[in-house]
Amino acid sequence: MGPARHTGGVRHSTGWNGSLYPLGPPGSGAAEKTTVAGAQAKVGYPVPVPSTAAASRANLTQVWVSNTRYIPRKDRQVALVFDNGKVDILMHRATYQRALHYFHAFIAEKDKNGGVTAEIGQVNGRPALVIWPGTDYSHSNPAVVNFWRNGVDVGIYSNTYGTHILLAIAESMH
Repeated sequence: MGPARHTGGVRHSTGWNGSLYPLGPPGSGAAEKTTVAGAQAKVGYPVPVPSTAAASRANLTQVWVSNTRYIPRKDRQVALVFDNGKVDILMHRATYQRALHYFHAFIAEKDKNGGVTAEIGQVNGRPALVIWPGTDYSHSNPAVVNFWRNGVDVGIYSNTYGTHILLAIAESMH
């Protein structure tokens, strides 16, 4: 099973499924367990790790990368799992040129994206999509911060922490 995704016209480019295996369960062939250095080597872009109490190297539980046998390097995702799934960070190469345009389009298509309440925020002075928890039609979505860093789309997800903590996590990713 792959990551959960929004179903609207402007979909989240990374997804979240609320488990220790955000890119698919072990044995599914969807992802391989690795290290941060191993993930960087397999995807070809830097994999930044945050440095906050909620998410840091000290509580990094698992690192996953999309299947390297079947998925081309340019399309591979990385998943970092912190504190046994309290925070998941998914990343992959950004496929859109302008983050702010994409984020505005996502917000405008609220009816196609589960009805979530979202706004434009900032991470290190750059635009970020901030999605408030429990605001989709079933009131079950996690808090989300999505931003682009050096050509990589980064999504931070949590059912434990709110958007302010996720923004702090994002700010700490250097």
